[in-house]
Amino acid sequence: MVPNTKRKRTSTFVLTTANLIKMYIGISFISVPKSIQETGIVASIIGFVYIILMNIFCVYILLKARNRFKREEIVDICDLAAVLYGDWLRPYMSALLVATNGIFLMAYIMFFGTQSDQLMCKTLKSRECGHSYQYSFIILLFLLPIILMRRLAAVGFFSIFILCFTFLALGIIVYMCSKIYIMTPQEVNDEYHLPLTEDDRNYNYWDTSMLPLFCATMMTLFEGNQ
Repeated sequence: MVPNTKRKRTSTFVLTTANLIKMYIGISFISVPKSIQETGIVASIIGFVYIILMNIFCVYILLKARNRFKREEIVDICDLAAVLYGDWLRPYMSALLVATNGIFLMAYIMFFGTQSDQLMCKTLKSRECGHSYQYSFIILLFLLPIILMRRLAAVGFFSIFILCFTFLALGIIVYMCSKIYIMTPQEVNDEYHLPLTEDDRNYNYWDTSMLPLFCATMMTLFEGNQ
């Protein structure tokens, strides 16, 4: 009987690329400017280089483990743990995966609910504020079926859909920041009702006491490698 030597693929190049980009571009980018403001520009560069090097090393370890067993049917991290250490580790890894993903899911749902509430009451002015929990519950019902997806190919279509809205949101943010940057604080206050002052434009360059906070924030950008 001839052994099966064909490499097993569970996703395509396009869908895998979408999943990888989604790991690094998401909601967490919104918190990065505030972290840089608190930490300082120079300290943030040092912290960013440290996080990048550590994540490259994590990716190297994952790829090394995956390539060693490239002819095995490995769909998720639980399968990888079972191949590396045995099936006894699968339930523990599954419990850890459910716990961590559950925490991330709760954080995302709360964020989506809050943003939807602000959109409805402040932007569209179609409803009073204070209904974020209702929006969070509705969004949760739509996102729960995604948990049942185990193959990266299925998740890839969802990643492409989300990336379209993410790039649109980032474009709007960059446009609004550029527009506010060339305006005086008084013009910003009159048009957008933001309490902007000249002191807010005095950038911080170095604050090592805030460096752990910056690293923790940046780690959320690369959560897919942890």
